[in-house]
Amino acid sequence: MIPHDALEKFDERAALEDRVNWWERFMYYATMAPWDETTRIVQLRMRLTGALKDWCAQLPDTTRSDWKRFSHVFKKEWCRSVGSRAERYYNAEIREAETPRMFLYRLNRASKRASIAYEKPTADREAHIRRIIKTLGHSRLRTTLQGQRFDTLSELEETLKRIEALQQDENRDNPDHQQKRRSTQNLQFGRFKPPQRRAEARAFVADGISSSPSQGRYVHFEDERNPDKEYESESPQTKSGGSGIMNNSPTISGLTEVLADPSRLDAVTEEEIFRVAEQLA
Repeated sequence: MIPHDALEKFDERAALEDRVNWWERFMYYATMAPWDETTRIVQLRMRLTGALKDWCAQLPDTTRSDWKRFSHVFKKEWCRSVGSRAERYYNAEIREAETPRMFLYRLNRASKRASIAYEKPTADREAHIRRIIKTLGHSRLRTTLQGQRFDTLSELEETLKRIEALQQDENRDNPDHQQKRRSTQNLQFGRFKPPQRRAEARAFVADGISSSPSQGRYVHFEDERNPDKEYESESPQTKSGGSGIMNNSPTISGLTEVLADPSRLDAVTEEEIFRVAEQLA
């Protein structure tokens, strides 16, 4: 029993090769199950999208109920190119992720379908080899191959194999390529988080300040207020005569001196520490 989700729905907007590959997989499942003709019709119609269901509904009843007719119409409409085979051969171009040797194999297959005799020593074979070299996207490789003579396609294939092996060895010996590859392999998503805004969270941690073991080490936020504990003390440097008025804007140098002397830490309020820390930032 083959599960229904083993084969995705047919995408009529996909590339021709993907559609042909989908049809080959469908026929493979139909043969391995095995499905009879009625079951094949049902399975195929279940894997059609909304637009294709409309296309299927407008077919004659004699076509929709007969597997041979239905499969023939489906392949002709959705799994074949509109252009001729010769047109597909002459319009073939190398793809971005395709190596020159893979393009050679694909063009050989297209030439066979177009009935081009590239295997025999004829003018068609010479034109076929020139077309392969001319279509290569790498300008340096194209110039190198144009200066050589290839009597057979096997010679061109062996040359492309050697060039491909040399490029792989060069990439392995290239430090920049290895560093880029390691960076890609060790990439951890979510590792670098955006910094928090100062208005949202602002903290100041003083290292080296003695505190009792029971209190531990705490991070205080500017918006955080502790109603149970208020710091009300005066600094000797902030006194003005005997009026008892406290200066709420200590200088940075004054704070540095206070931090250097832990005994004077009580003279500075928590709010003043945050204000000077903001100036330092």
